[in-house]
Amino acid sequence: MSNNDLDLEKTQFNNDKDLESYLLSLVLNFTSEVVDLEKKYFEKNNFQEFKEKYILLYNKYCTEKRKLKGSKINSIFSPSRFTGIANAFSEIKLIKKKCIEILFKIKKDPEFGFIFILKEENDLWRIDGYRYLGWIEGKL
Repeated sequence: MSNNDLDLEKTQFNNDKDLESYLLSLVLNFTSEVVDLEKKYFEKNNFQEFKEKYILLYNKYCTEKRKLKGSKINSIFSPSRFTGIANAFSEIKLIKKKCIEILFKIKKDPEFGFIFILKEENDLWRIDGYRYLGWIEGKL
């Protein structure tokens, strides 16, 4: 599923597999877009434009709660190190009725990966946070 095909307003799913596919696409689209922004702006030291574009992505894909013990919403951590996530092994785990955890283990280094937490709020699924697996940890 390409970035343009994902309906971020989708509320109805045919079955659990349909929901899982949607949630995987949500994370993969977000991470792909972040990597693209980093290549276009962050790696060229254009931090202000990167931040402006990143905030738009954050608002599009993520929940609205405050992050990191009261820090500003849209806290930015870069580089994200999401490169390689599209080819990672993934596992989906239901945490509660409206909360899903998706584990991505990078194929080249299975000790490294990401755990994304997705929550359903107002019938819409969004990324609520993530953390690195391995030597670095972080959250949205």
